[in-house]
Amino acid sequence: MGKEFNEILVAQSALEDWFDLLNDQELLYVAKMVKPSIPGFSIKNFSKVPPKLLMKNTKKKVQSIGNPDEFFKQLVSDTVAEEFKGLEILELITKMNMNESFTPSQKLALLITSYPSYYAAHESFIKVEVKNSRDPIKGLGNNEYSLLEQMEAMIHVRKDDFAGEVEFIFENDLQFDKMEEIAPDRYETIRDYLNDKGLPIPNKGMFLQLLKVYNEDEFTGWSDPEKIAFYKLVVQDIVAIHKTLYEFIDVLDDEKDDQISALKDRIAIYDQDLITINNLYQEQMKQVKETEKEIAKLQKDKAQLEQQIKQMKGEHAHEVKKLNKNMKEAAEEMARMKEDRIEIDAIKLFKGESICLLSQPDHRTIPLFLEDDQYIYFSNRVEFQKIVNQEHLQGKILFVNTDGLSTKDTFFCEKELKTRVW
Repeated sequence: MGKEFNEILVAQSALEDWFDLLNDQELLYVAKMVKPSIPGFSIKNFSKVPPKLLMKNTKKKVQSIGNPDEFFKQLVSDTVAEEFKGLEILELITKMNMNESFTPSQKLALLITSYPSYYAAHESFIKVEVKNSRDPIKGLGNNEYSLLEQMEAMIHVRKDDFAGEVEFIFENDLQFDKMEEIAPDRYETIRDYLNDKGLPIPNKGMFLQLLKVYNEDEFTGWSDPEKIAFYKLVVQDIVAIHKTLYEFIDVLDDEKDDQISALKDRIAIYDQDLITINNLYQEQMKQVKETEKEIAKLQKDKAQLEQQIKQMKGEHAHEVKKLNKNMKEAAEEMARMKEDRIEIDAIKLFKGESICLLSQPDHRTIPLFLEDDQYIYFSNRVEFQKIVNQEHLQGKILFVNTDGLSTKDTFFCEKELKTRVW
């Protein structure tokens, strides 16, 4: 119970420092996590709350939590906790400082949940660093541990990453020619390999490959000068890798410059083609506009012609109606004259009218009603065809007396009248 109580006290004491380290984005995240009550603002609108007001209410809500130690543990994700699990305090500090994505507040929360006693022992130092707006974790351990201890901690936390990076180099084989593969089942240690094969040529990657294949424990029994010499040769391999890589990059840069130059030339050609195409397009658009104007004029002329045709049809229908009326009146008058035995030798009912009646010669009553130039006799189709196309009949309304005509002759006459040039 005493330990748990102390950890709670440590977490409570650390809250003020931790809040001072929060950036705006982290503060908003914590506010949405603990959900403080802020009049006039819902959780969705916390981003619109003034920072000082948001800080005040969020801090008050967190401080009301009975166990701040559990709060800090909730902040540290399971993934992060597992990644840093089992590290000694110096290794923990070293790994946190090597992770550039870690913010000062994240580091402090991880330190409190992992080593609360260490935080308690260094609380005064941490508070001074926070007050001066510095990352308090960066300076931890500098005065407690020797330079060698700090470097060894850095090597230890980088061990897995380093092995993976070396593996990547040899898997991709970007810089070295094909080299002899090392068989660890044949040579138990690096020393066994070197005693049998002799020292390989430096700067070819073999020393780096030996370090990759064999565990660092294989250096047991090596003197410090031997280890230092071996690692110097490894460094030379790494430098050679970088040199070869940079030379490769230079080649790529030269090729890239050539490609860019060729691409610029192609773009210039495309630009010129685009100008030509645009000019053609503008010319075609000009022609389209002119064609649209012509179409509009033709449509206007068409509408006028249709109006004229409509008017002419109306006038023609009126004239036909008038002539039908006159014919009817003439027939009635004729009937009346026959009934009353009136002499109708010279009744000219259509005097002055621009008409002409085409009939066969056996209708002797026609001259009684029409003037001499208002009727023409025909005896067959040929005569009818010649008559309807006579020039002096142009402009006159033609009527055909179909009495006595066969159906075939009637259709012939109708066709000729339709094809007549008016």
